[in-house]
Amino acid sequence: MGLIMPLELGRLRIFLRENT
Repeated sequence: MGLIMPLELGRLRIFLRENT
C-alpha cells in the first residue's frame, strides 16, 4: 500500500465490514 486512493479506501472499508 503506497498511494491512498478512494478505490483502495472503499475496498478496505468493504473488507473490514465483511470481516466484522
